[in-house]
Amino acid sequence: MDGDIYARITFEDYGFFVPIETSMQRSIVYGVLSEHTLSGDQAKHFAQDAGAKSTLDLHGVVKEYSIVARAVQLEKRS
Repeated sequence: MDGDIYARITFEDYGFFVPIETSMQRSIVYGVLSEHTLSGDQAKHFAQDAGAKSTLDLHGVVKEYSIVARAVQLEKRS
């Protein structure tokens, strides 16, 4: 997504993965986008998994977007 809105992406049935070296490469993700409400603890856990600092302080509920990917198409690097 553009701007400051992000989606957590997981892969359907853990059937495939995308190499970490493609993390900043443009891609098209095919799957189902959904919106969830997380507790502050759940949001903190996911943020830490994504590399956020452990001092992150989240309270209340947090809106999260997630995609269960069925396929990922990576664009070729120029």
